[in-house]
Order: sequence, then C-alpha cells, then structure tokens
Amino acid sequence: MTMTAMKEKSITRSTGHTVEAELKKSILVVGSDGLIGNALVSKLEASGMNIMGTTRRKKSVSAKNPFLDLEEDNSSWEPGAAPRAAVICAGVTSLKKCQERRAETEKVNIRGICSLINTLAALDSYVVFISSDKVFDGAKPFPAPDDPVSPATEYGRQKAVVERLISGLGARICVIRFTKVVGPADNLFSGWRKALNRGEVIHPFLDMYISPIPLSFAVSVIERVLDLQPVGVVHASGARDVTYEEAARIGAASLGADPSLIQPVEAKTFPGFEHQTGKKTALNISGLKDRMGLTPPDIEWTIENIFSSPGTLDIDP
Repeated sequence: MTMTAMKEKSITRSTGHTVEAELKKSILVVGSDGLIGNALVSKLEASGMNIMGTTRRKKSVSAKNPFLDLEEDNSSWEPGAAPRAAVICAGVTSLKKCQERRAETEKVNIRGICSLINTLAALDSYVVFISSDKVFDGAKPFPAPDDPVSPATEYGRQKAVVERLISGLGARICVIRFTKVVGPADNLFSGWRKALNRGEVIHPFLDMYISPIPLSFAVSVIERVLDLQPVGVVHASGARDVTYEEAARIGAASLGADPSLIQPVEAKTFPGFEHQTGKKTALNISGLKDRMGLTPPDIEWTIENIFSSPGTLDIDP
C-alpha cells in the first residue's frame, strides 16, 4: 500500500462487516488529554459515540481512559475489544525537545507509536495518525500529499519515519498532516494578547511563517476522516502563510491595540530558529476541499479570533 493516493472507503466496504456491528465498537483516542485528543473526545462523545481514550497521567486513568505511556514498551498492550478506529494524537511535539533529546523522543515518536499502530493494524482497526507539515522543509510552497518528504527538523524527521514505516503495513491507515492548530489557550498568542491589552511591547518574528487552523476545524477534519475512512495522506492547513509579525498586526488591530507595540525581530538571530526562517508551512489542500468537502476558515478570521474571541476556536458546544 502506498500512502499517497487517498481512497475513500465506507465501513462496510473496507472491513466486510456490517455498519451496525462496526458502530457498536469504540473509537480509541490515543493521547486523550492533549490539545487535539481532548477536544476530539469531547466532540465524539457529544455525538453519542462510544469513545475510549488513553493517558500517561496516572491521575487521569479510568475505565474509559486507561494508562498508556508510549515511552515504555507497549508491544503487549491491548485496548481490550478491538476498536473500529483509532486516532493517534499522542507524541512529543516540541521541536526543541526533539532536537536536543533525539534518542529519548524517538522512543515515543517512532518506536512507541509504530509499535502501537502495528498492534491496532493487526486488530483490523482503522488507524488515523496525526502528522505535521514539518515533514517538508518549507522550500516548496503548497506541497501536495504525494510530494517527497524533506524534513529540516528532527521532529519532522521523526514524523516522516513513522509515515514511511506504517505505509508498508498494508493496513487501513490515514495520515493527516496538520499545520499549526490553535486553541483558546495557545501560550504564544494568549501571551501576546495579554501583553497588548496591558500596553506592553511584543516582539514577533518577521522571518518565520505560520498557517494556523482553529482547533474546531482540526477536529472536524478528523471526524470527516473517521466517517469516510480514506486510506492515504490528507492535508489540512490554512489557505496561505503569514509571518508571525503579520499575525501579530492582525491580532493587534482586532484588539484596537497601538500598532507601535509590535516591534518585530529576526528569528535567524536566535539559537535554534536559524533553520526555520523563510520556510513556508501552508499545504496543498485541494483534496480536503474536493474529496472531503471541507474548507478552512480564512486566515484573518482565525488570527483575529485568537486575539479577540479565543473561545470561538474551540469545538462547538
């Protein structure tokens, strides 16, 4: 199986089981206490679906949210009854941590995740793996799902390795590559919002790009993928890139803040950012629009609401 061509398959066609029997099975969300995982669980449960999560936080463990630490050997871990689908949201997402602690983060982001996906594939569960635009180096604008990967960061390399390894399983797997997903409590933007409201100066990067999508839209993409069960790669991003400086100026205008408070700086002068400057992040999302009927909100709307109405970025109540 290749991971480049998206093939839509219904539950009945892809498993040979009846729809009724499949719907009685649970959907497993691995990493249910992360940004995307938590929102996805809330949305799916509100829709009446049977959801099972996993957590590495022992205080969050319950019958519906068992313990799973991808840093440990999970080759013998079983989800109980085979889930009809599983969404892999867990992993180390810090670019800095992946770069500085490669061996440690590989245990989670490559070995742990691949072992788990092998287990789920053997159970004939449909698997959704959350990946990233960072599998590309950003040199080519709007890369397509079937373009060769070219990671420029350790985090992106780890994602690309998993994509390659699971593509050879011959299983029902979909990779969703997201650009930056922003929720109501995004640390960077909430910090900027508070600073601007206090009349304080902020220093956004003028040479780094972002193509943000709201958390609510990311969850909608996953829901549609679970419904259609395509096999291959799906891209989900904003329609274009903006610099962090442009994002800050859009946000400041939405707050009515003094534009002189925005004093941009060059990311290339900061250690660890020199290889990320000038790189585009927006993806080719024609398949998302044409085959799945989903279009991301305007970039301006997303950024304005990050600053002025962050609650609108969350899932629907």
